[in-house]
Amino acid sequence: MNEATAARPLRQVLSEHRLSLYPVSALGVLVISNSFADSGLTVLAPELRTGLGLSVADLAGAMSVQFLALAVAPLALAGLAASRPRRAVLSVVTGLVWSAATAALALTTGLWSLALVLLAIGVANGSTVSLHTPLLVDTYPSAVRARMLTLYGAASALAYVLAPLAVSALTGWLGLGWRAVFAVVGGASALMCLYASGLRDPGVGRHDEPGADTPAGLLPAVRAMAGTPTVRRVVLGFAAFGALQVPVSTLVSVHLEERWQLDAGARGVFFTCAAMIMLAALLASGRPLDQAFQARPGRVAAICGGVVMVTALGYAAGMLAPALPLALGAFLLAAGAQALIVPATQLICLTVVAPAHRAHAAAVSAIAIAAGGMLGAALLGAVQDSLGAAGAVVAIAVPGLFAAAVVASAGRTLGRDLATAATP
Repeated sequence: MNEATAARPLRQVLSEHRLSLYPVSALGVLVISNSFADSGLTVLAPELRTGLGLSVADLAGAMSVQFLALAVAPLALAGLAASRPRRAVLSVVTGLVWSAATAALALTTGLWSLALVLLAIGVANGSTVSLHTPLLVDTYPSAVRARMLTLYGAASALAYVLAPLAVSALTGWLGLGWRAVFAVVGGASALMCLYASGLRDPGVGRHDEPGADTPAGLLPAVRAMAGTPTVRRVVLGFAAFGALQVPVSTLVSVHLEERWQLDAGARGVFFTCAAMIMLAALLASGRPLDQAFQARPGRVAAICGGVVMVTALGYAAGMLAPALPLALGAFLLAAGAQALIVPATQLICLTVVAPAHRAHAAAVSAIAIAAGGMLGAALLGAVQDSLGAAGAVVAIAVPGLFAAAVVASAGRTLGRDLATAATP
């Protein structure tokens, strides 16, 4: 561990290693371009449904194909990148695929063509799950990895601001129809992906201690992850976080409309503010996380458990707040804390596993969040029907506090597992 290096300015460390901010900026641009399709589908869903003559059930069924593909694609892409350094090429190619598919939404004529295009988008999106963060971790030395992961997370937060604004500007200011909007944002996405064409894969484990040859592939990766106590706890924490995330994404907007009568415009302003809070939190947290991880890695697990707890309690407090300013303040505090959860847990998980297993570890973590999301949806339906508003608070607080405890407990095993991982 190099605590002194982690405390130094980022540009100085990168200069010593002959590195630049281009790789993280290129991956950040890719993840922003990836958000155009989702934003377009969210904003233009009514026009798309009417234009294609679909029912609400038809549209929901077509979109479920995308989520099904996104659940499977990360593991497939991780397998393609397991034995050869091709993550950079795959990241750019899949970016061009989702760009072309976004533009192809303008040409859809019915349910089946829409489902086929959304399938392509879902498959291509898998690269953001299983390739981007392992590529960052292998590109940059350990002393600045938290800063790179938070910068990448900041690009994701920025996407929540830029993409909806772009779609709204094309429809509102320029008066374009939904087909023209998808064609334009698909073209813009492709141009953004070309910026990333200079990405190069540095090779697996470039900045890590040399160790014994590690067999690549899904089964060896799963066996190694299952045998690592820290990874087991983090993956369980990811699942519990997913169970928190689904109720939050469902309840906050509904609560602001039903309890405080905020219309769509006001809610849009709130969510834009929340994205900006998340962006600021990510930009401010990278260097402290690097310093904490280099000085005492277990502190990062404790910090991560703390921000999960603040997230859960903040959203629960917002649901119970007796006044709108208090509710908005609690929700914004929770959003700022929530932004730090994924980079911090990725820092732990991707550092403690063998470099050859990082892509599969990232994919498995995403699957854990998705599985937790399904449990969260079931919990929300069960408790809200029986307990009403109190049930909504339970659906947020219970999985959140459980996730906080599980992730924080990884601090007890992280140091030992890091030492084991570094042993040749």
